[in-house]
Amino acid sequence: MSNIIIYNSKGMILRDVQAPPDMLQLQIQEGEFGLENTKADILLDYISEGQVTQRPTQTTTIDKTTLIPDGVDKITISNAPDGVFLAIDQTRTNITQGNINGTDTFSTTIPGIYQIQITSFPFLDFTTTITATV
Repeated sequence: MSNIIIYNSKGMILRDVQAPPDMLQLQIQEGEFGLENTKADILLDYISEGQVTQRPTQTTTIDKTTLIPDGVDKITISNAPDGVFLAIDQTRTNITQGNINGTDTFSTTIPGIYQIQITSFPFLDFTTTITATV
């Protein structure tokens, strides 16, 4: 048995397949690429210039982790890469999603604990928890 790392044009590792050597190339679908006999962590690595590379950490920061849910008080997010912002409260009923790049803010009128995530491949996801309380 041998293995093949299958990835897309952005370098995102899609899967790691083990198969007999003569079956490895059959595992690659249209728009995919493969590296044979290579090991990688599907969550922490990506493929850059044909090499397994660790995904970089975002330099995203927030100025505080609590806010008053009045729609005025806000959290400032800085140094975010061009990506997707997602805020979900613990009940999963209040969801805010949109694009982010650089500096932005988050505010709410609904009290709760929010999980904040910024996704921008190849960076590792930035996640933090925000508490909106009176």
